[in-house]
Amino acid sequence: GGVLCGGTVMSFVLYEGVEARAEARIAKEEWAKLRDRIEYEVGEGERITFWQAAPRVVHLGILFFPLVSISLPTLALTLCEEQSPLFSAALGWAGAWMRSVWLTVLRLSLERSGAAFIKWGQWAATRPDIFPRDMCTALHSLHDAVPPHAWHHTEDSLRRMYGVDDISEVFEEFQQKPIGSGSIAQVFRAKIRGAREGE
Repeated sequence: GGVLCGGTVMSFVLYEGVEARAEARIAKEEWAKLRDRIEYEVGEGERITFWQAAPRVVHLGILFFPLVSISLPTLALTLCEEQSPLFSAALGWAGAWMRSVWLTVLRLSLERSGAAFIKWGQWAATRPDIFPRDMCTALHSLHDAVPPHAWHHTEDSLRRMYGVDDISEVFEEFQQKPIGSGSIAQVFRAKIRGAREGE
């Protein structure tokens, strides 16, 4: 929950970018229907303001700063290794080490940035025709080893969904450790109150 950079934001940007051209081609009634549908996707007609987006942008900047800061040294070591046969063994070792650090930081940055970034990492892991194989291998863990979100997020979601103050009103048992964790959802083992054996 709370991801500001997702499909709805993309819809909002698309709406802003095509409004002027689309009005010239689409009848007024059709444009009004399209605009209403897109605004609903953004959030009941609310527009995303700078102040709503700013905390997320700052958060992403902080998360990706380590990755950006080691990208240039990693690239420099790789280029120096190719240009200097005299030091190629030492530079090769250092370049390989920096590359492995860079790939680890990339994976961690994507994991901590939210579902949309994890989905991008999952997609990139399946595309060795586009990305280097070592990068695909490093991002492959995003398919089945995504760290779970905090328990309080799940508990809050369940309370809101069932309209209760405490989830023990709905569940007889609820294991807080997920048995599966993905980019969008988690799977928990639980027993609903009043459920018969085997349900």
